[in-house]
Amino acid sequence: MAVKTLKDYSVLEEKNDLFTMPAFKTWPSLLQKNKAALSAVKNRQTSRAELVKIACEYSKMLGLSNPDLRSDADIIVTGHQPNWHHCGIFAKDIIADRFAGQFGSIAVELVLDHDTFNTSMSIPTSGCNGVKIETVPLEKKRQDVPLEFRFTPNQDQITNFVNTVSSACDNSFCADIWKANLFKIIDDSWHCRNIADTITQLQATLSRILGLEILYLPVSLMSQCDSFMDFVSSVISDPRRFVRIYNRAIKNKRLSANLKPNQTLRTLKIDYINKIIELPFWLLWKTGKRASLYASIRDKNIRIGTSDTTKGTIDSSGDKNQQLRQILKKNDWGIRPKAVTLTLFARLYLADLFIHGTGAVNYEYITDSLIRDFYKKPNVNFGIATATMTLPQDDNYRDFFFGLFPQDTLKKLIGFQRARI
Repeated sequence: MAVKTLKDYSVLEEKNDLFTMPAFKTWPSLLQKNKAALSAVKNRQTSRAELVKIACEYSKMLGLSNPDLRSDADIIVTGHQPNWHHCGIFAKDIIADRFAGQFGSIAVELVLDHDTFNTSMSIPTSGCNGVKIETVPLEKKRQDVPLEFRFTPNQDQITNFVNTVSSACDNSFCADIWKANLFKIIDDSWHCRNIADTITQLQATLSRILGLEILYLPVSLMSQCDSFMDFVSSVISDPRRFVRIYNRAIKNKRLSANLKPNQTLRTLKIDYINKIIELPFWLLWKTGKRASLYASIRDKNIRIGTSDTTKGTIDSSGDKNQQLRQILKKNDWGIRPKAVTLTLFARLYLADLFIHGTGAVNYEYITDSLIRDFYKKPNVNFGIATATMTLPQDDNYRDFFFGLFPQDTLKKLIGFQRARI
């Protein structure tokens, strides 16, 4: 299977090949440039060791064996919500694993379990009127809270889900693998904390059978580590400059590309009357309710809370990380990144090279601006990977969950050999 260079961010009409941007042959040089540019980021090495350890422990909890890791290995990072990956998304995993394998690096997938979405799988089935789409639920009842707060399915739910998908798609890759590993999956599911873990475990099972040695790192666990708190504190310490750079990047993008406000991320709110500024983080209640984080600066103190309530004050001259933790603990809150701050943290504190799909790349102009103007780290590059495949039943059905494809089709997509792509 060929690896070709992507020309723009539109949906690919050309199918059954992997596409990257920039050209894949340039990625080794991007990696080296990033390492040089990021070498001076404060606490970066400590952060990487902490996050890889969490990823190893989490992956082991899912029943995955950890690959042999060098302490000085480069880290290739991608990520997505723990929903059913279609081939366009799965291309990121393939490229991350294969690129990491060439250099003895570590491939890590961020699991966006702090997000909200439908966990059902849509599958094609044959009917009297041709191919139709059937929805197979994994949850009995969907809750409108992040997946990290939604219960893991019980044995019967997992069994019914696997059997329903397998019987409807008996020639698919997942049918064979899930049936063969069902008892192991159920045994390992006792360790799952929530439904995001269950979905990640099912997809990771398929990926490992294909030979992908990826570690998984949930955002819910990442957000509790010291390095993430340091990162949040760095933003809270100078919120006006951070938001000014963030909003300016959006406005410049709208002008340069002639975009309407609804075609880009919205700008962060600045309330001049109450002297508060919205920051791109979620405050998270233990019920799963969440609200945007707001901050204000008066004298040497930083007040944080929601748009209508101040919940704590941080003394700028003290240990901001520790004070932030105390405020969160006192209010029984968690804190999670939004889209921009998630990739900003990952690119600064974890990844030597971050791999996007064609969707999330649409806000990287904000992240690039913050890395350059707020953190003063120019020339930090990222890669893009994608693919378009169609199901054998009908070329109009694009981008279904990769496990629904026949195994020989997937072998073609993945290359199956640990060699240069």
